[in-house]
Amino acid sequence: AKAKEYVHSAQVAMETCNTEKGGTYSGCTEAALKTIEPTLNSAVFKEVKVEEGEVAYKVAIEGAKSTQKFWVERSKAGVLGYKCEVAATGGCPTGGDWSKG
Repeated sequence: AKAKEYVHSAQVAMETCNTEKGGTYSGCTEAALKTIEPTLNSAVFKEVKVEEGEVAYKVAIEGAKSTQKFWVERSKAGVLGYKCEVAATGGCPTGGDWSKG
């Protein structure tokens, strides 16, 4: 559950970073997210990736076990997705989509 909280906090920090950068995610790195949201200093980041012309991103956080990860993805259309692996274990629902809970 803690990893999901970190992912949500990282998503909010990404949006804050985007606002501070004038509408781009360029420069919204792990270090920038930790500066914006200090509780993320305790998170184990697996990936922070900005793509699609700096309007899309993915932020992944390690779960309670190093084999588990949870992430948020924002498409260039602005759609958010909350995914995880390994499905059906450690708080990751069957199918790997935790957007509904």
